[in-house]
Amino acid sequence: MDNKIEVILIQGESCASCYSMEQTLLPLMKKYSDVKFKVLQAIDSQEVVLRYRIQYVPTLLILANEKEVARVRGFQPDEILEIWLDDKIDQARKEIIKED
Repeated sequence: MDNKIEVILIQGESCASCYSMEQTLLPLMKKYSDVKFKVLQAIDSQEVVLRYRIQYVPTLLILANEKEVARVRGFQPDEILEIWLDDKIDQARKEIIKED
C-alpha cells in the first residue's frame, strides 16, 4: 500500500454538512502528500456503514495501516478541522513509525 495513512470522509445523500465538509477538506488535503483522501457514500453500501461503524454523517476517519487512529462526527469549522487534521495525521505517522 503506497499510502499507509488514509483520510476517509463518509457522507450521506443530500447532506449539506457533508458537502460543506468535503469542500473544506479538498484544499486542506493538498498539504499531506503522504496521505490518501477518499470520500465514501454511506447510502451506497451497507458494508461501508458496518465496516466503519457509521452512526452519523458526516464522519471523518483517519486510518494508519488500515487501523483507525481518529474519528470525528458532524460538521467541523475550517479552522478547527485543520488543527484536528494536523494533530491526528501526525499521530497516524507516529503509529506507522512505531509499527515499522
